[in-house]
Order: sequence, then C-alpha cells, then structure tokens
Amino acid sequence: MAIQVLNTRNEVVAATPQLAHKPPMATFRAASASVHAERVLCPPAGLKGCMTVFSYKVYQPDGPWLLYVSAPTIPWYGNTAALSFAIGMSLLMTAMTAAGTFHVAKRDMTAVDAIRTELAEITATHLHRRVPVAHNNQEEIKLLAGTVNDTLDRLEGAYKQLRQFTSDASHDLRSPLTAMRTQLEEALMHPDDTHWPTMTAAVLSGVDRLQAIVTDLLTLARLDARAPSISVRPTSAGCSAASSTAAPTE
Repeated sequence: MAIQVLNTRNEVVAATPQLAHKPPMATFRAASASVHAERVLCPPAGLKGCMTVFSYKVYQPDGPWLLYVSAPTIPWYGNTAALSFAIGMSLLMTAMTAAGTFHVAKRDMTAVDAIRTELAEITATHLHRRVPVAHNNQEEIKLLAGTVNDTLDRLEGAYKQLRQFTSDASHDLRSPLTAMRTQLEEALMHPDDTHWPTMTAAVLSGVDRLQAIVTDLLTLARLDARAPSISVRPTSAGCSAASSTAAPTE
C-alpha cells in the first residue's frame, strides 16, 4: 500500500517511502458533491502494476487537501497461489474420478467376460455348470448372472425331461416291434401250423399301437413348434392316411 498527501497546490507534502520525492500518483479527485473517488490505474505514477487508487478530500483551513491511497488490484481469480491450488485440486479430482470409473468398469467387464467364457463352454453334456456370481460387482451384474443361472436350471430340467421322454418312447416303440417280429418269424417257421387270421389280427394290433405312439409324438412335436397338428388314421385297406388340422388362430 502507498499513500500520498497533497496540499491545495497539488504539491506532495507527505508520502510513504516508496513514493518519497515522487510526483503525485494520480490526478483525479472526487466530484464537488463527494469526498471519495477511486480508479484503477495501470500503473499509478511512480508505482508498478495495476493498482486501485482511492482519492479522499480532507478539508483544511486553506482549502481541501487530497489523500491518495493505492492498493494492489486483486484479479477475479484471486492471487496466483490460490489459482494454482484450485487448478491442481481440479486436476486431482478429475484424475481420481477417472481412475475410479476405470476401476469399476474394468471390474464389471471382468465379471461379464467370466460369464461369457463360462456360457461358451457349456454344452449339452455340461448343463450342470453355472456362471460365476461375483458379490463385489454392481447389482445389475449380479442380476444378469442370476438370470443366466436360472435359465440354465430350466434348460437342464427340460433336457432331463426330454431324455426321459425319449427313453420311454423308445421302450414303447420297441415292445410292439419285438412282439410283431416274433409272431412273423414263428409264422414263417411253421406256416402250416399258423392260424393266419389270428396272427394277422395280432400284428395289426401291434401296428395300431405303433401308429398311436407315432401320432402322439407328431402331435407333441407340432405343439412345441406351434405348427398344425397331423392326425394319422387307418384306411379301409389297412394303410394309414395323414390329415392336417390347422391350429386355432390366436
């Protein structure tokens, strides 16, 4: 801070050391209706840098004297140290946020990649396997892994039912085929002792049983595929004919 005192003739009669023996730092003064005025000078006379200069009227017996007081002008961002500190803290917070985001993203992508890898290795012979559920990931990743495992549970259950159904169907088809083959072989070995009408009726009974099983299998297959069902009925000649029945419109 620098101070000067000027008399009515604008002569410096007192000043702080940095303005000793120097001319007035400013020439403006307050208006007639005021005792105070201020301006920013870059620089004031005898000083360096931009400073705010205050002018005050001090009334004396010989007339108003002037008191000039100068103070450093503070920029809008404060001093350089405060600006450097603010910039440094901003960069530090930005770096910490970026590092945290990268860590979370990497952790989540690692969990998703583990789920993808496990799914790629699951086949029909490994339906018992499940994808890992990481407990330190976001809730969405946990829900994804849980949903995938629930889907695998249902798939494994459906596959077991399919294998059981296939086994039962194979047994049901094998029994009448075996019985018919035995009857036909005995008839060929002993044609004279065979009662052909009875043997033919027995074979036709086995054919009817096979036909009923095949019809059920076709119906189940088309119901699963939401396709028109096919019914198989015997004709008068003993052969079978297929008729298509359109599925009801939804």
